[in-house]
Amino acid sequence: MERKSFPALLAILILVIAAINMLAIKFSWYWSMLWLDMPMHFAGGVWLGGTVLWYRLFSGRYPFAGRSLMDTISWALAGAFFFGVLWELYEAGVEIVLEKPINSILDSLSDVGFDVLGGLVVAVFVYRYMQNKLHGE
Repeated sequence: MERKSFPALLAILILVIAAINMLAIKFSWYWSMLWLDMPMHFAGGVWLGGTVLWYRLFSGRYPFAGRSLMDTISWALAGAFFFGVLWELYEAGVEIVLEKPINSILDSLSDVGFDVLGGLVVAVFVYRYMQNKLHGE
């Protein structure tokens, strides 16, 4: 696959996630709309998985990167899981510093689960994209 610059769609997605997150904090949406955390983590997983896949498959840094479905899914899930867990550790650290109650383990597991689900969805889309390009569709 030829080298491609960072996708505009991923750049826009992270800006949208950041904007919604800032508004959600400012207006306490995370506490008034408890479900908002789920699509935000899903979108974050899409961004994380997509960014890892771009770096691995399209940045030109790994010319012989595997292109199997399992390779694509593995990289996207690993990225979403790893960075999702780091984010949860960051949140816990902030809550400790601010002396606020730490979210429950169940909430953190749910958050990482939505991160991973977003990574899985983007992996399937990227794999299908690569297959369509390979077969000239």
